[in-house]
This record gives sequence, C-alpha cells and structure tokens, in this order.
Amino acid sequence: MSELRSACWSRRWVVFWAIGILVVLSSRGASAWTATIDGAGLDDVFGDFASVVATDASGDVFAGGGLTEDTNRDFGIVKLDGVSGVELWRTTVGSTSTSTAANDTLRDLVVDSFGDVIVCGRLGNGTTSNFSNFAVVKLSGVDGSEIWRFELAGTDTTNSHFAVALAVDSSGNVIATGAVANLSTGLDLAVVKLSGIDGSPMWTTEIQGTKVVGGRDQATSLALDSSGNAVVGAQIHNTGSLDFAVVKFSALDGSELWRVSIDGTLSNLETAADVAVDGNDDVVAVGFLRNATPGFDDFTTVKLLGSTGGEVWRSSVDLGFSDQAQAVALDASGNPIVTGKVDDPVTGEDLYVTKLSATDGTAIWSTSRSLGADDQESGFALAVEASGNVAVVGQLLDGSSIEYYTVLNLAGDDGSELWSLVRPDGGAFAVTIGAQGEVLTAGSFSDGVGVSDMGILSQDSFDGTTRSQLVLGKRLTAVDRVGDAGLHRLVSIYRDASLATPLPGSADDPTIAGAVFSLINAATGESTSIDLPAQFWSSIGTGANAKGYRYRDPGGAGGPCPKALVRDGRIARVACVGKLGLIDFTLDESAQGSLSSRLRFGTDLAVCTDFGGSVQRDVGTDQARVGRFKAKDAPAPVRCPVP
Repeated sequence: MSELRSACWSRRWVVFWAIGILVVLSSRGASAWTATIDGAGLDDVFGDFASVVATDASGDVFAGGGLTEDTNRDFGIVKLDGVSGVELWRTTVGSTSTSTAANDTLRDLVVDSFGDVIVCGRLGNGTTSNFSNFAVVKLSGVDGSEIWRFELAGTDTTNSHFAVALAVDSSGNVIATGAVANLSTGLDLAVVKLSGIDGSPMWTTEIQGTKVVGGRDQATSLALDSSGNAVVGAQIHNTGSLDFAVVKFSALDGSELWRVSIDGTLSNLETAADVAVDGNDDVVAVGFLRNATPGFDDFTTVKLLGSTGGEVWRSSVDLGFSDQAQAVALDASGNPIVTGKVDDPVTGEDLYVTKLSATDGTAIWSTSRSLGADDQESGFALAVEASGNVAVVGQLLDGSSIEYYTVLNLAGDDGSELWSLVRPDGGAFAVTIGAQGEVLTAGSFSDGVGVSDMGILSQDSFDGTTRSQLVLGKRLTAVDRVGDAGLHRLVSIYRDASLATPLPGSADDPTIAGAVFSLINAATGESTSIDLPAQFWSSIGTGANAKGYRYRDPGGAGGPCPKALVRDGRIARVACVGKLGLIDFTLDESAQGSLSSRLRFGTDLAVCTDFGGSVQRDVGTDQARVGRFKAKDAPAPVRCPVP
C-alpha cells in the first residue's frame, strides 16, 4: 500500500480508490433480469409466448401473448417489477368458445397514463377455432382485473374477426384496428374508437378495396399523428391484387382522410407491415412489394406526406426471392430504422437492419446477421434509445433448425454492433426501452421438453448484461494531473461477507469468458472499459473447495491491469496501471458530479456502484493543476449506471 501512495503524486499518475459493500439483488433490486412465465395448462399442445412488451410510468413491465392455464390458450398478460423482474400479477382473458381447439390470440398491448393495460386480438365466439371476434379488453394495472371488454363481428358470424393493433390518444380513448368478415363483401378492414372509461364505441369504420365482393382487406399496424388521427398500415384487396396500403382516418368521426395503395409489377400478394409517424406528421410505411425482376418480394420503405398521402420517396432492397420489411422505428431526426429479412444467395433468409435518410430514403447504413444456411431468420421489432442506438430483436437459426432468441444493440451512427445476445431455443418478438434506459425484450424460451414458455428479458443498455448486483459505495478518491492522457492508476475494492463469485464452469466464470472493468461518468457519458482476458484468470481452489478467482498479468499483455482478485464471501479487487496501457478516462471537467464503476463477468453478471451520494471534493483539471474527486457513503443505485 505504501508503494501505491508514493507513486500517486508522480506527474503521470492518477489514483482511484473505491471501497464498497456488496448487496446481492437487494430490495433496491437490479435492472438486469430474466423472467420465465409458464402456464399451468396444456402448453405441450399450444406453448406459451410473449409477443408484446411495454412499461408504465413507474417503470414496471407488462408483457402480453399466449398463456395456457387450462385446456385452451388465452390472452396472457403479466406484470413484472421493473427493477427486479419479480412477478406482480398475471391474468388470462379467455373467450366463450366451447372448442378445445379455440386459440385466442393477443396481438397488441398498451399502457395508458393511469397505468391500466389495454390489449387486443381475437377471442373465440363459437364451437370451433375458426370463429372469433375482434376484441379489445381493458385491465386494471393494479391487479389485472377486467375493467371492460369490447367485441366486434361482421355479418359473417361463422368466420374470423380480429384486432391487430391499438393505441391510446391524449384523452385516454382507445383506437384499435383489424378486420371483420361480412357476408356480402368478405373480409373488411375495420377501425374503432372506444371510450377509455367504459369501452363504449365512439365510432366504427369499415372499408374495402376495389374488389368489393369476396375481398380480403385487413389492417396490420397503427400509429396516431399529433391530432389523434389514425394511420393504418394494411393489405388492401383491389381488383387483381392484394396491395401494400396506408389509410388515414379522422380522429373525430373515423372518416377516411386519404388512402394510398401501391402495387408491384406482379400484382400479387403485397403488404404494408408497419407504420410510424414523424414529428411533422409525415408517415413512414414498411413492408414488401412483389416485382418480377430481378427478384420477387422487395424489402420496401415508403415515406408519405401526412397531409395528403403523397409519396415523398421510396426505398427498396432486392437481394433475392423473399426480401421483406417487418418493423420500423424513427430516431430523433426522423430517420427510419427498418428491420426484417433479406434473401442472401448463400445463407438464405437473413435478419436485416437498415437506417435510411429522412430526407430522401438513401441508406445511411445496413447490416445483416445469419448463423447458417436457413430460410427462417428475420428481425421482428426494434426500438431507438435516447442515445440514438438501436435495439433489434428477432430469430436466428444455425442450419440445424435450432431457433435462437436474438437481441442486437447497434450504434445509431454507423450500425456497428455494441453487444448482442443469441440464446438457443427461442425467439424474441418484441422490444421497448425502459424508464431507466434498459432494453426490455419479450418472446419465447424453450422449457427443455420441446415446448415454449413466455420469456421476458431486461438488459443493461451499456453492455447487455442480464443480471446485476448493486453495490453500496464506502469511499472513492480520484486524482488527475494536467497533461495526463487519462487515468494512470486505478484501484477498485469491494468487501462483503455475502459476496458470491461466479460458479466454476458457468457462463460467468472469468477463466472461460473473462471480465470487463468499467468506470463511468453517467452525466457526461464519458466511460472507459478495460478487458480482463480469460487466459490470465485462474481458479482459487477446485470443486467444493473453490474460493474464487485470481487475475495475473504483470507484463500487461492483456491490458493495463496487472492483477485482480475475487474471493467468495470476502473481497473483489482490481488494480490497473497506466504504464502498462492507456486507461482512457480523465477528470478534465469542472466537476464530475458522480463516478460509477462496474465489474462484469462473462456476458451476464455485472457488479455496480455509484459514488456521488456524499461528495467531499470535486474539482477538475480545468480548475486546478491537480483534479480531485472524493466521495463516501454512496447509496446503491437503482440500476447499474450507464453513460
């Protein structure tokens, strides 16, 4: 210790001290978690899954999909604590169908300003699985009890009627869209506006394409503009073709304001799969058009004027037989980020993501992912973080038809991968960004016997970890000198009798997956992450006598940290020295405010602390030749801090 003290005043050195008390998944919880929801019924027939995820104002998480609690699969809705992932309640919404083959299907879920939940989809209405109603149900956010239910059917009561998307306007009223079947016209696109208080209809609109008799007109997606007008993505059945279509309806009475139908050269099956509305109320729609040359389905994005539906620009990707866009999100500048699939000549249908210019639709960047030559890989949904980075979910396959729950986090400026999760035996179908910036995804996990459970993940947006341990900071001191390129000495120490080290042989075992030590200023976004490669870690003890892990790299071959120690129930310590490599962090601001540190094992487990609760001194190198930051007795953060 005396050697450390004598070196700290050298012109080229900075000292960072941290003493913490570790709280493992305390009552304050952690932002990174995994939740698996298994219905009690015959899920060996139907399987359980989540297709939608959302949050309320307090940060709690709602997931919706299919859940089998008895003999039929019903709407399944679960509420989870946003910090810990603990289940707060679950409920199912079922139909009156007496058929054991009834397959009630939840398609969308939103949370209103009161924290109540509205879901929509199809609910069975007869004795076979073919009969269903367009259904919208509102549930209490407190306990999941049903507040009201609205069901709609056309004149063809022996057919399927369904809702696919919904939204809540600024007054708390609900707009839902889908399709109803009528005897004279076939399947017609339907839009309804319901009172948020009791679900009573305020207006209902049905439309058809030019193929009036026996048509198949149906909505796929919905977005509201700033006036509450409904913009619907659709497939419209015109004479001779099913077309990519967008229709805008008045918020006042549901009257049609404008309609755009786009037909490819093959005049066949085409769809607008998703829509978004930008800050100018202009519309971006994505899907596919079917053209004869050079390929077949073209991955298509179209921008339309919100006032008239006039086309502003169109972008297409045609790599092969089946190129299809599935979902779109807009960044703060209105640039569309689109995901779906493209048909690569070598690897087959690959997950694909592209960012386009809001001005003219030119590609800013594009990227694809594939695990093997398989025709079932695709992106299904995406969300844009406050930083502009993009979270994408989908499904990859490895050539042997094993499905992988896939989450990608991509840099907003160039599409480079920041982190990813590729988990076998499942699929990720929905994503949103949580109240604290965490990436929340939902889909299905295999239960190990060939069927699926509902799966929800909360991942830290910084590095994708799915489990966090939160740390109470005892003391932190950082010292910097004018002219330094960055921190040149860094020591972090955590002490606690309950400290649990990663299990030997697990995905978090540092001898297998290594570790990463990070220092973060969450206010300025400055951070540095230092790799601690697996080859320099060794176990302390073996088997039942395993006590922890030791890191030794005195020559700095793996980076600036020559030593680290993690002992079960005792201590975790990392020491880094600038002469072995750059520690790219400085104290050159007027003040730091707070500094956070995290030690990540493998890809899943992060240990975090945030020093800033009681700051004793905070002076940067722009104020003095020697910058200093001193803090003590920091409370544990609610979540692992991120830049």
